[in-house]
Amino acid sequence: WVIFGNDGNMNANFGVSSVTDNGTGNFIINFSSAFANANYAFALSPGRGTGSGARIVTQEGSTGKTTTQFHLKVRNDSGSQIDTQEVSAVFFAA
Repeated sequence: WVIFGNDGNMNANFGVSSVTDNGTGNFIINFSSAFANANYAFALSPGRGTGSGARIVTQEGSTGKTTTQFHLKVRNDSGSQIDTQEVSAVFFAA
């Protein structure tokens, strides 16, 4: 799990080595140890943004979910990438 800000800096984590900030609302979470396979579950939650409107966090990219990383994007209710003050992500594997 990890909680991080819009600059990719982690506020708290367990099993995450780093978060890469790829620009507005675009992040890659890097795991400390690889999962056995990519068949893990996840839950994502955006925190309150700096402006009004909904925030949505989605799995993204052709390499969005691998054994070593998870690519996500934060979007507003119009589908545009946007920053938010905080993102929480939890990963579960058997």
